[in-house]
Amino acid sequence: MNIQTPITSDENVLFQSFNFRVKICKANWQWIIQKRFGKSTSELGWQSISYHRSKDSLMRVYNEKTGDGMGASVLDKMLPSHFGGDS
Repeated sequence: MNIQTPITSDENVLFQSFNFRVKICKANWQWIIQKRFGKSTSELGWQSISYHRSKDSLMRVYNEKTGDGMGASVLDKMLPSHFGGDS
């Protein structure tokens, strides 16, 4: 099955790779890893699977859940060590 993955225009999304994305929570307090769900494009949505304030935690869980080492490497380069600062 080949489901196209449209890039969202949500300004809180920092990174998206196929069925997973990382975004900033609405309260601007932490990063959220979300997984795409739904079997057709009309049913597609996002489910939050974990919440993080440290980059180390986010990268570890992202890599465990997605197996996407390249995506984890990109996140490592673009995010500070803790949410809200100190890179």
